[in-house]
Amino acid sequence: MSFKQTLACVTDAHVIPSGYEPEPALQSVTLVPRGGRAGDPAPLRTEHGRRGLWLSVGHDYRIVAVSGLGIVRAPWQVSTARYVYDILNAEGRELLTYHWHPEDPFRPDGRSKVQSPHLHLSDTFRPIPLGRDYAPLALAEAHVRTGQVLLEDVVTFLIEDCGIHPLKDEWREIVEGNRERASLARTQ
Repeated sequence: MSFKQTLACVTDAHVIPSGYEPEPALQSVTLVPRGGRAGDPAPLRTEHGRRGLWLSVGHDYRIVAVSGLGIVRAPWQVSTARYVYDILNAEGRELLTYHWHPEDPFRPDGRSKVQSPHLHLSDTFRPIPLGRDYAPLALAEAHVRTGQVLLEDVVTFLIEDCGIHPLKDEWREIVEGNRERASLARTQ
């Protein structure tokens, strides 16, 4: 499973899928960090072995039938239904959170207020003053539209921009191969 391969580039947490039942059943992926409980964030190590960042992953999916187009493939593929990728500090505070949750079972119409994939910034960002006659800009409350963010994008960001030590020498090949497979699945 490419999801497990991608996560193994930055964490030794176990990745457990809930199942492989065909649609409409909603399935999920759970991270179980070494020495932790299911759903706990996984510690990430920097080049110097410190644990300053943690990763929490919420990912729901459906197994859907592949239709026509004359393509010879397996009859089923994984389709993402929702994701929440949280990058946390050592105290468990969100630094960056990538969300896509088009469905909201707690709303009467079943749809989330924010339908598009988006990014939340840490609440440690103070509102930015825009000038004497203007209200400050509260970026921590914003839903910054991103387009779909793959787990592979998050792992690349963690390694290249946050200094997280890759656990696999071939991490780049793994991430790029899985990104390519995800892109192919979306276009078919």
